[in-house]
Parts: sequence; structure tokens; C-alpha cells
Amino acid sequence: MKQHRQSATVVAIGTVVFCLSIGLASGAPAQQQTDSIEKHDLGEIQTIVTDLLDSGINISLEEHQLRFIKGDTQNLLVENFLFATADGFLFTISTEKVIDKNYKPKVVSYFDVSEDDAQKVLLSLLGGGNIKALTVKKAR
Repeated sequence: MKQHRQSATVVAIGTVVFCLSIGLASGAPAQQQTDSIEKHDLGEIQTIVTDLLDSGINISLEEHQLRFIKGDTQNLLVENFLFATADGFLFTISTEKVIDKNYKPKVVSYFDVSEDDAQKVLLSLLGGGNIKALTVKKAR
């Protein structure tokens, strides 16, 4: 029972750290947060995701979407990743990569979303540099 209580305490502390990092990164007090927060600055996104990973909260990859948008001279490869935390936060990371017209689709990431855990996917996304947006919201 003591082990379970300590584990719950660690998760609670991690949740508080995560909420505070989002509040500080957004420049507004945590009590005045809206339903969701959206970030486009890569530095802010890296800070939020790194703090989340450091908190030790259990993260799972819920959904992965891939879109290939054809243009006249360039194409756009868009990936959306929906993650969930054990304490009820949902966050989406969107990536975009501009590719030339003669591009043939091949491996686009250094991870396999069907086999790798969410932490490895997040770290690979941070290292890839193609992140365009991070959206965080509390599941109801």
C-alpha cells in the first residue's frame, strides 16, 4: 500500500510540474488557462515536451495520421501525432516537410509508430526539427 501511495505521489508531482511548465511557457497563470494551448515556437515546444518526459508521467501514442499533399512544384508531407498522458492530458504534435515533385515516399521517421513507445516517438520528433505545432488540452 505504501508503494502505491508513493507512486501516486510521484504522478501527482509530475502532473503539477507539467501544468506549471505549460503555464509558464504560455506566459499566463495556470488558473486562467483556456481549454487548449497551442504553441508554434520550436524552443517552447521542446521545453514543454522535455519537461513532460522528465516528469515520468506515463504517455501513450493514441493516433498517427499521415497526409501527402500534392502541389504543382512541391509536395507537403504532414504528420499528426495524438498522445495521451495517464493523468488525462491530450496533446497533438504536427510536423510538415516540404518535398520536391519527384519525391517517392520512403521512411519518413526514425521510429516505427506501431512498435516504439511514445517516449521514443517524442524524442525522435524533437530531434527531427520539422515540428510546426503542439496543442495541449485536458480531456474531459
